[in-house]
Amino acid sequence: MLAPFSLNPVLDANGELVRTAALMVYQAGTTTPAVLYKSPAYTNGTEHPNPIPVNGAGLLPAMYGAGSFKLRLLTAPVGGSILWEADGVTLTDPPVVDGGEGDNTGLVPTGAVVQFYGTGSRVGYVRMNGRTMGNAASGATERASADTLALYLSLWSEDDSLVVVGGRGQTAQQDYDAGKAITLPDARGRVLASLDGMGGTATGSYGTQAWNSGGSATRLGSRAGGWSVALGENQLPAHNHDAGIAIAPNGAFTVNGTTANQNIPHLHAVGVVSYKVQLGAGTDVFFVYPGPAEAAPATQASSTSNPVHQHSFTVSQPNHGHDATVEVYGKGGGQAFSIANPFLLVTTYLKL
Repeated sequence: MLAPFSLNPVLDANGELVRTAALMVYQAGTTTPAVLYKSPAYTNGTEHPNPIPVNGAGLLPAMYGAGSFKLRLLTAPVGGSILWEADGVTLTDPPVVDGGEGDNTGLVPTGAVVQFYGTGSRVGYVRMNGRTMGNAASGATERASADTLALYLSLWSEDDSLVVVGGRGQTAQQDYDAGKAITLPDARGRVLASLDGMGGTATGSYGTQAWNSGGSATRLGSRAGGWSVALGENQLPAHNHDAGIAIAPNGAFTVNGTTANQNIPHLHAVGVVSYKVQLGAGTDVFFVYPGPAEAAPATQASSTSNPVHQHSFTVSQPNHGHDATVEVYGKGGGQAFSIANPFLLVTTYLKL
């Protein structure tokens, strides 16, 4: 926009032309130098010097810019007295249709966050993708153009966590003029949320949220959260697990029975065995030997039995214990728990 006082003569209190006058340009409310341009294109290389001198006819030149400024008219560029000063002078470019895309960029203020259903770059905007922007000589990766000045100054002042390539200098204007690119806010894969407080009392709505960067719910640009989370023991509801116990049979038991009828004549042997007991006298033990008579040990007697008869037997197990194995059945796969609500992806832009 054409600045006021452009192409106007500079007069003193007596109405005389001041042919040595010069206009100092600052950011509104500060003494930080700002830039006005010689043409409405705001292209690199068309910046006015600061201060801006009058021409030989005592006229201020045509001056273009966008933003809010403080203007101070001096009788001379160095050591001159103040003729007048105007602060809060706002220059706004008229609405411009961006090549038929349909958004009147001049109606949207610098720094506004806008989302479009598309993926490419747009006139008057830069994407919030963590790349860089700066003037035409900056080599910025998202946008290198003189139309980035207003947003550059705003981002530099509002969020000191944004990296300035080459390091931050004393002022935003100096960094911009030096061709230092600034990193754009990075909204890739993130949902935008509101600061706590925003001029009012902080609500504490974010609780004990751990912040990835920025470190505060009231600090612009702070980042936190993720799309999934691994649940720990404290996040699980109280619950039990199934357990299995395997125990072998135990305890004493006795089984009594008889053999099948024996119908083949055979002998039963009776044997006597002498055992030597340690530290004691020998003992004769009388027993019925169960095997064939010819194999009976020691003294033996044999007898015949009825051709058809049965034999009785007893099998016993002494009382005893068994080891038990307890196994808790494992559950779960250890995968992260998704905490994302349904969402639709678009592209997020910042207004230049």
